[in-house]
Amino acid sequence: MNCPIDKTPLEKKIYEGDVEIDICPECAGIWLDAGELEKIQDIRENDYSSKFAEHYDSRAEFESQLDEESRDCPSCDDVLIKKIYAGNSGIQIDVCPECRGIWLDAGELQRLEIFFEKARAANPGASRLGLFWSGIKNFFVK
Repeated sequence: MNCPIDKTPLEKKIYEGDVEIDICPECAGIWLDAGELEKIQDIRENDYSSKFAEHYDSRAEFESQLDEESRDCPSCDDVLIKKIYAGNSGIQIDVCPECRGIWLDAGELQRLEIFFEKARAANPGASRLGLFWSGIKNFFVK
């Protein structure tokens, strides 16, 4: 598979000891096959709670990405669709409507990890599935 941004061959890497991801050595973008983001959400190998206070200007990031050309899925070549993860995270990701894989630009996986940890901290008794569905309800809605 090749990077949808710069066409560099993606390299396989084990993330947090359990999930095989595909990463671009040039732009640091990451391809996740269907279901891999949910597996990552389950893993708590790294502690991102110290980064809760970091502020990301998601509006500026979103506006800068509006002018980007469409990207093709590295797995099936369908056109990736831009979505805000969970509708309220402020994290824009690229989703394949065909194979349901996800492209994350550099830094977006760490931002998602912070988002997951904030959700767990706000709902300590909630199950992973409950947190996932509470966050995903607007995932495929424009």
